[in-house]
Amino acid sequence: MQLWRFVLLAVSALALFLRPPPPTLVPSAPSRRAAKPYCAQIPFRPISTEVVRAERAQGTAHEVYNHIRNRAEP
Repeated sequence: MQLWRFVLLAVSALALFLRPPPPTLVPSAPSRRAAKPYCAQIPFRPISTEVVRAERAQGTAHEVYNHIRNRAEP
């Protein structure tokens, strides 16, 4: 049993110290400038007032619909 522990310890020590060298990194192509994230590629446009009015009217219509529907239920 003691011999087996010694062999296991020796093999694990060899595995720790006799590692293969890390691979050398060779650039395959010259690096280009970094790409922008997707959100930075979209130009900033302010929301038009027509869109805001349409969303406000849609929300009001939804509230009116829910009020009438809830009123009709017993």
